[in-house]
Amino acid sequence: MLQATRITLGLLASRIGQLTERIRDSEDRMTRLVEHRAPQLLEVVGASVRTRPSPC
Repeated sequence: MLQATRITLGLLASRIGQLTERIRDSEDRMTRLVEHRAPQLLEVVGASVRTRPSPC
């Protein structure tokens, strides 16, 4: 049982690492896109590619 738990935790840690890397890649691409298309958006205090308008 302990070995199965360790294997499962290792797999989860690996997947978390993969997803974290994909998030970083997406944020980098989005930042480059905003810098190219609408750089003024990044000048707004508190605005970044991670912020978004909230639904009404």
